[in-house]
Amino acid sequence: NAAPWDFLYNDVLQNLEEILKQTGTGGFEDGKRPNLRQAARILRAYNFMRLTDYYGNVPYTEALKGRDGIFFPKYTPQEEIYTDLLKEVSEAVKGFGAANAGDGFANADLFYQGDVDKWKKFGNTLLLRMALRISKVDAAKAGQYATAAISGGLMTSNADMAFIKTALGP
Repeated sequence: NAAPWDFLYNDVLQNLEEILKQTGTGGFEDGKRPNLRQAARILRAYNFMRLTDYYGNVPYTEALKGRDGIFFPKYTPQEEIYTDLLKEVSEAVKGFGAANAGDGFANADLFYQGDVDKWKKFGNTLLLRMALRISKVDAAKAGQYATAAISGGLMTSNADMAFIKTALGP
């Protein structure tokens, strides 16, 4: 039962954290790849949502901070994780800008090939999913985020799915 924990913390989340570090303040790509940054924020939130759904309280606020000397991160309560994930995805969806061919986002984007509108739909659909998950705990917050997600536009067909095309098919 540790497979999701090991895979997400040791691989996926580490890579996303590095993207966020390098595209953030003081990073090598500081301010240069805004759409890549927003996509990484959404994917990070999606994967932390999966972790907290699997295990409940997990390392979150102190997770992935080994370079900062935090080798034994504290567990964050699931309610705090969801509160932050909702904020992160909401900000990321709003942070997408017009596609810029020069930033390399389209070539690096294995899911949507740089289609910002599809990323927004994915983010809003994730917001709705998270809002539904917290609806019995905090109905007001759930309603607020669900309304925002629906008004922002949701995935409506298979053409909006996030998947990686391979030589063998989707």
